[in-house]
Parts: sequence; structure tokens; C-alpha cells
Amino acid sequence: MTVEHKAFSDVFRERYGATVVSQYYFINTTRSIAHVQAGGNSLENWADAKVAVILCKAWIEKGILAIKIAILCFYHGQIDVVNEYLKRYGISGVQVVSVDQFQSGDNDFTISLVTATANKSLMTLLSGDPDYFQGVSVFVKLYKRLNVAATRAKKGHVFIGSATTLDRAVQKEASGEHLRALIHDAIERRVMLIDETEDESPYVQQHLMSSDKTLREFKEETSSLENLGWMSEHREGRVQILRKAHQQKPQKVTYGGSDQATQFGTFPPNVKEATRARQSQPGAVRWSDEQREQRESSKKKGKKRR
Repeated sequence: MTVEHKAFSDVFRERYGATVVSQYYFINTTRSIAHVQAGGNSLENWADAKVAVILCKAWIEKGILAIKIAILCFYHGQIDVVNEYLKRYGISGVQVVSVDQFQSGDNDFTISLVTATANKSLMTLLSGDPDYFQGVSVFVKLYKRLNVAATRAKKGHVFIGSATTLDRAVQKEASGEHLRALIHDAIERRVMLIDETEDESPYVQQHLMSSDKTLREFKEETSSLENLGWMSEHREGRVQILRKAHQQKPQKVTYGGSDQATQFGTFPPNVKEATRARQSQPGAVRWSDEQREQRESSKKKGKKRR
């Protein structure tokens, strides 16, 4: 493991208590909230942006150069928020681009900001408000963009987003299968980490503080305990599936062995191809071997009778 690889994984161990050393992590920002950028039509998410910049700061403090880090945003509106946080923390040199702009690029370490969210209590609070993004855009679910976001890092990659709410939002949509697969894979690998960073945007704070009840419900819904339960439930379901698959015995395939070589030469071409296909199967058992076992078994029975 190189010094940079160690610095990358050490940050997750120290900040999030990660138990798996990996080159890939997914940070579940349970209290992040997406909303439409003021004066525009793109999305922004202040909590996701803050988590990403704090992550960059931690890497830089451990010796990773800022120019070796790229932050990829699924929405152009998120770029402005990330740059604002980089300015606040006095960080320069980090590359901040949209996923589309980075299709032909790469870097040592990349962070992908999903941005979109869909939260029950907040949707109730902000229902009817045109500025709140109620759902997960098709934009973030497109396979090509997810593929670009996940494959542009040479040494380490991080996805940041509200995994819990995204998983629930797209579970009944075929177009969201790749996003769900990404989230479930992170849970199964045990690289899904929980971050409860609060959203600092004035828009969100104004709506949250206007209702103590909704704020309390929101914090209960996004708590670590709630999210750990969701992750454990998924893992248990996956274990049950694997256990059932393991219990199913593979079917044995029999075919003519070496003692039928002379007959094989007279078979038509299509039969030869079918026979070769059967012979190449991993569960295949030769007839001659099976017959030998039967003969030995019958001999043992005969001796016992004597």
C-alpha cells in the first residue's frame, strides 16, 4: 500500500470508524437536502458539498496534493456551492467539474456528489413549494453518468449522497436500477458510511426552523440508528438469498466417456458439437467413472453376502 493509499483510507477510519480498508467508499449524508438553486433551475445540496470539502481538507493534511483531487458534480448548481466551501476552508487547486465535463478526464482521487434527495418528512413540510426538489431526477439515474463518476479515479473514489432516501425513491423505477445496485454494493462491501452533517443553506434552515415538529421528525428519520437498521436489514436479506442459492445442489450431467471414443467418430457434426458442449460443463461426470463406482459397489455387496 502506497503512502497516498494509506492517507486516503486513514481519513475514513479516523472520521467515520471505517472497518474496511478500501479504495472506494460511499458516504450516506442522511441530513442533506436538495433544492433548486436561487435564480436558476439546477440543484444544489450544501451538506454534500461541505462533507466533500472537509474530506479534501483531511486528505491534504495527510500529504495528498490538492491538484490530485477532483470533485465531480451531477448538477451544475452544485459546482458553485462546492467552490464556496473551498473558499471558506482556504483550499485551492482542487478540480471541480460536472460529470459530463469529466468524461475524458481522470485524477488520482475523485469525489462524486449525487446531490438529489427525497425525504419523507421534508416532502411533507415543503409540499407545494416549487423550489423543493421532490424526487430523484432521471439525470442522476442515467447509467452512463454513473459509470463516468465511478470510473475516473486512479487511486481512490468516494460517492457522497443521501443513500437511504435515494434507494427508497427509485426502488420501483426500472431506470433507477443502476443507482440502487451501486448503493447496495456499498452496503454489502461494508464501505457505506453515515454522516449527519446538517444542511447550512438559508433556504433549508428557514423551512426547518419554522416547524419544531417537522425538525424533530426529520432528525429521527435521518438518525444513525435508523440508517444502521436499514443497512442491516439489507445485509440480512442478501445473506438469506446467498444461503438459499448455496443449498441448491447442482445437477450432474453425464456423457459418453473415453470407452465410447470409437462411436463418437461416427456421430453427425451437430451431435458432436452438442456432446462437446456437455463435456465442457463443470458438473459433468463420465459414464465410465460412474459405471466403475457401480461395479465396485456391487463387489462390496457380494463379499458381504458371502
